[in-house]
Amino acid sequence: MIKFENSIFIERSPQDTFEYVTNPNNAPQWMAGVQEAGWTSDDHAGIGSTWQVTTKFLGRTIEAELERTGFDPPISSSPK
Repeated sequence: MIKFENSIFIERSPQDTFEYVTNPNNAPQWMAGVQEAGWTSDDHAGIGSTWQVTTKFLGRTIEAELERTGFDPPISSSPK
């Protein structure tokens, strides 16, 4: 198995960052290869929510429907 790890410093709170990266509407802005992404369920907040994504990888277009099976947002220690 190949393990790949990368990190970046983001000048935002953990809560703001978590909300941004767990919203598929933002995926084309920060995930390489993602062409489109969006919710397919009405409940966007937690486990069981679904979304679709269209990516381009190695010259192929891949469409997938995904379901959130875990959701562990950071605990906010101070108000926004």
